[in-house]
Amino acid sequence: MPDAFLRYLSAGPKYVGATTVEEQAWCRWFGAEVYTAKGALVELGPWLGSLTTSLCEGLVRNHRAARRRAIAHVFDLFEWSDIFEEWSRGTPHAGRFVPGESFESYYRSLLHEHARFLTVSRADLSSAAWSGEPIELLINDAAKSLRIADNVFRSFVPAMIPGRSYIAHQDFLWSTDAFIQIFMYLARESFAYEHTVRGSAMAIFKSVRRFEPSALGGYGLDGGVEYDLIRETFAWSGRTLADANPKLIRLCEAVVLRDFGYADEARRVVADEALNRKQGDPQYDHQLETIRAWGYGDLVGSLG
Repeated sequence: MPDAFLRYLSAGPKYVGATTVEEQAWCRWFGAEVYTAKGALVELGPWLGSLTTSLCEGLVRNHRAARRRAIAHVFDLFEWSDIFEEWSRGTPHAGRFVPGESFESYYRSLLHEHARFLTVSRADLSSAAWSGEPIELLINDAAKSLRIADNVFRSFVPAMIPGRSYIAHQDFLWSTDAFIQIFMYLARESFAYEHTVRGSAMAIFKSVRRFEPSALGGYGLDGGVEYDLIRETFAWSGRTLADANPKLIRLCEAVVLRDFGYADEARRVVADEALNRKQGDPQYDHQLETIRAWGYGDLVGSLG
């Protein structure tokens, strides 16, 4: 059931991270009730471990996993950035690192209580390889570029178990990262959409048949994506993500069009759908104000 995870909302505190309490609760629920220990748990891009910690809290409750070791594999470059400093402002994590500095040891210290579950790897996810071990859950919060997304789908996704495994795209409906929807569109024969985690941009898909990397083709790792592919992708998303705000899907489409060089078409989508106005949906309204602050005023209007 899509909302079964909600009973885990009060099972623990909200940890500092670019994640919501709902996403943390979903991971806690998955670790406790869904995970069967038939495959590995893989998290890409954990930052300070808000989802890692939540997942491990669930594993402690899961009799199939509680005594197992090294079942959760975490991959990150672990390099501090300006945006991390901004996100951590006002927390105990702020001011500890300068951009470019490694925070891997700090991440490990934050997860010390659950270290028995974890294998932590510092890796460039545009080229990192996976062992080939079956993956039961893949949490993707790292595909911030075409190259990383391409490598995730070619190196990690084929190890997912049909009929059992899930992929959780943490920023599937976050407009500036929504090009990941293109990859899921190309992989659509291998996955069934489950639901969007309430109160977040995270979308969950279940593996239904083995994913073959050849489904991706070679459409544009040089930075280009064809206009028709973008339009087909978001038409598919609109049909598939029945529980998501359709205006948010359209905002994602407009941002992706703009980012890949189709500015006129992107502005037309915004104008046709009045996407430059708040919708009364907290997720949508937050994104609209955020991308305005991030320099998308040419698309959705300026601040103020």
